[in-house]
Amino acid sequence: MSSGPAVPVIELDSVRFRWHPRAPVVLAIDALAVDPGERVFIRGPSGSGKTTLLGLIGGVLTPESGHVRIQGVELGPRSASARDRLRADAIGFVFQMFNLIPYLSVLDNVLLPCRFSRQRAERAAESGDAADEARRLLLRLGLGQADIVARDVAELSVGQQQRVAVARALIGRPAIVIADEPTSALDADTRDDFLALLAEECGASGAALLFVSHDTELARRFDRTLDMRELNLALAATGAA
Repeated sequence: MSSGPAVPVIELDSVRFRWHPRAPVVLAIDALAVDPGERVFIRGPSGSGKTTLLGLIGGVLTPESGHVRIQGVELGPRSASARDRLRADAIGFVFQMFNLIPYLSVLDNVLLPCRFSRQRAERAAESGDAADEARRLLLRLGLGQADIVARDVAELSVGQQQRVAVARALIGRPAIVIADEPTSALDADTRDDFLALLAEECGASGAALLFVSHDTELARRFDRTLDMRELNLALAATGAA
């Protein structure tokens, strides 16, 4: 018996967002759905709404109108603390500036999501121990040496810190991984290896991947490309498109 179509992990419906009541609408999206395991490339110039879109998906921002759903759960009516819990459970972030904790070790940085999400801690420990899973991810990303795992993250190179941020996003198999310009510090060969590993790990866990970048050459590696100049109807209304 068929179980029917999968529920989108991300769904936006008739969403409008403005920064305050008298400000113009800066994001207007009639419909957007991302399926489990889908790899989506997001492109668009500065000011096109990419960061605002990610903020709405993460529950950091709430729309003036419309609906934002994560794994079928409506974010709008939920309290800020409930949105925080859902974000911790369901979304792994790779930030452009990494947002690592400089005085913690590499291993402790990777394990941080498990402190904030019981679900991710339990999933990370399914095959033994969460720390073992963190080490496995670091090894896959070329950071498995014992001296690196125990080192303060501030002692690493920019490229190494970037890979720590990826391991942190992936631990505990979140349903969604959001990567915001994660290849900006990598050379071409390292970038290609990095993208292959990121896609493989997301594929293994079934995570949807939202990848934001100005590097349009990367789009061919993804299932679908979203161009904010087409998706965000507010741009056409202001003539910015």
